[in-house]
Parts: sequence; structure tokens; C-alpha cells
Amino acid sequence: MTAPDPGNGHPEYLPHRVPRKEKERPDARVAGETRWSVGDVARATLVTLATIIAIAAAAVLIASLRRPDEDVALPGGLWLLAIQTGVMAGAAWFFSIRKHGGGIAALGFRSPAGRHPSLFATGVWIAAFMAAAAWSALMMWLGPEWLKLPDSAGRLTEEFGANLGGLILVVVVWGPAGEELFFRGFVLPGLIRRLGVPGAIVVSSGLFAVFHVDPGTLVPTFLLGAALAWIYLKTGSIWPSIMAHSIQNALALWLASAS
Repeated sequence: MTAPDPGNGHPEYLPHRVPRKEKERPDARVAGETRWSVGDVARATLVTLATIIAIAAAAVLIASLRRPDEDVALPGGLWLLAIQTGVMAGAAWFFSIRKHGGGIAALGFRSPAGRHPSLFATGVWIAAFMAAAAWSALMMWLGPEWLKLPDSAGRLTEEFGANLGGLILVVVVWGPAGEELFFRGFVLPGLIRRLGVPGAIVVSSGLFAVFHVDPGTLVPTFLLGAALAWIYLKTGSIWPSIMAHSIQNALALWLASAS
């Protein structure tokens, strides 16, 4: 009796192929771990805006009640910036982890995926920085006055330069961490399921630009926000975005102080 020919279709003689497990894309992991909704994003944004406006109004009122010879800008201004960032971070935490459960990894606090994520983040930031610089140069040459980039970093160094340590802590460390937590760790994933990745990047970056108030910063800040969103989605981690944002703010402060 001859043995069955493996080529005759007998399943016991056919080679078994083990399906290769596909590696999960970082952007799919970001969207998959998101439990909060667009409504949570909207509520957190409104609460943040209302709180920041109330704090700013209170600061202006307190300053107006003090004598002209009292110095209120140095400690008060930095504290105001720090509190505003803290409000963003607190709103992101409350409407995500506090409300829906889960760990901080859902907000992007995880190890980055991919090879050399720091180099990738730096490269994307450089591209965004060059695009923003080109736009700013074009506006300086052809654009209306209200679209010209203001010297925000210069104003900060002039106002708070005597408190350099506090300025670096708030602008280079705390500010980027809090803003990335809110706009990239919370807002961006909350919009992906409803708007898709491109729509979520556009809307979250637009919101990021609007929060910076000055019309002259809208386009450069939008470009930076889109780059930071792309970094987050490609690495699956908020750490490279925080690093790139910190580099941006540190460079702005250094250029302002050098000039």
C-alpha cells in the first residue's frame, strides 16, 4: 500500500502555516485605548476656557487694585501661566481617567514605538519650524500687520527675565507637558473616532492655535500642533511630543534673550 501523496490534498500532509501576528500601529493603539468621547472633549475645552478667563480676569482685577509702585508682574504672571497649564492638565485627567477609568497610558504616557523616536520627533519639528518660519517671513514681507508674528518670547523675557529659573520651568518644562497632555494626549484621541485621523489632527491643531489667542501666531502654531500630533500618532507616546514642544519653546526663549 502506497502512502498518500502530499500533493493530493490530504490535510494531514499539508504544511501548517502559522499566521504572522501583525504589529499594531501606534495610531491604532492610541485610538483603541481612548474611552472618552467628543462630548468629553467639548466639555473639557469649555471648562478650561471658562476657568482660564476667570483666572485672568481675577488677576487683572487684583493688579488694578494695587498701588502703581508695587511689582506684580514678576511672580503673578508666571504663576498665572503655570495655573492655566495646570487647568488644562486637570481637565484632561478629569474627563478621561477620572470619569472613564484606566491608567495614564491612555493619555500617552507610555514608551514610544518605532526606531529612534527622538530623532523622528526632532526631524518632524524641524520641518514644521521651517514651514512656520517661511510663513512668518512671507507675512512680514506681504501680509497685513495683524498676521505678523508677535515677539511673544521677547515679551516674556523682558517681563520675567529676572526670574529666569521660573521662566524656564514654566515655559520649557511645565507648559509643554501640560499642553501636550491636553491637546495631543486628550483632545486628539477623543476626536479620532468621530473625525478620523486627518480631521482630528486639523481640529485639535486649530484648537491649539486658538488657545494661543494672538492672530499672528495662528498659522505657525497650527503647523506646530499638526507636527506634534503626527509625532504622537506615529510613536504612540506623548513623550516625544513633549520633547519637541520643549525644544521649540527653549529655542524661542534663547533667540529672544540673544537679541
